[in-house]
Amino acid sequence: MKTITPEEMAKLAIRIYEGPIHLVSSSHDLALAVQVIRGEKVVGLDTETRPAFRKGESYLPCLVQIAVASGAYLFQLKRMDFSRALTEILENPSLIKAGIGLADDIKSLKKVFPFQPQNLLDLSLAAQSQGFEQSSVRSLAAQLLGFRVSKSTSTSNWAANQLTPKQIAYAATDAWVCRELFLRFKELGLLDPEGRPKKRPLHLVAKDYVDILERIERTKDPQKLQKLEEKRAAIHWNFMESLKEQGIEFGDRFDTAKKAFELVQKAKVQ
Repeated sequence: MKTITPEEMAKLAIRIYEGPIHLVSSSHDLALAVQVIRGEKVVGLDTETRPAFRKGESYLPCLVQIAVASGAYLFQLKRMDFSRALTEILENPSLIKAGIGLADDIKSLKKVFPFQPQNLLDLSLAAQSQGFEQSSVRSLAAQLLGFRVSKSTSTSNWAANQLTPKQIAYAATDAWVCRELFLRFKELGLLDPEGRPKKRPLHLVAKDYVDILERIERTKDPQKLQKLEEKRAAIHWNFMESLKEQGIEFGDRFDTAKKAFELVQKAKVQ
């Protein structure tokens, strides 16, 4: 499994997006933005939400960021009604929308306006399927792009009427990095020509499962064990899905683990 240590990450330089950033604030701005986005094959997608600091407190997304080849577009949802334009973009089956943790973003955004998203690519899930243990935008940028992404502005007030220059740069950077990661995934052969994640060989998926089980066996620290168990659950699910795709029957968790060990041993012999 591919990882990066905090020490290795700390050595990397912080990058921010330095290209054109368009804060869409009028019907004219919106028409231009939609025209540009329509001409793209892939965009980076992200959202920002006002942080909640009290128990039971929650907020809806208030900013949508979309990065294209020539710039980044920021849509402050309280500034004007973007629902029609964003629905067109999100439902466009010919446009790849690449992001990190998109399931949560889309779920929250649907509470703002209804839409049926098409052609979404969650880079975090794609990375996990290729053996990346750490799949946050920060971790993937460090491992695949060679720089750090600052998270210092992530808990600022995204519902403010006027965003600060730091907020604007941070928001654009997140969407830009998602698009850059997509391009890097394609360069490394992790995606097929249509931009979909490639399937890993079954024995490599099995090896991920065996590796996490062996790490759990060696770990005594309760906190570390809890984190490893969370990772094991995700890897276990991914392995089961791979077994189903291959038409291989399996039983409970112990039978699944047995099959993983058998596949790894078989691969070593071959």
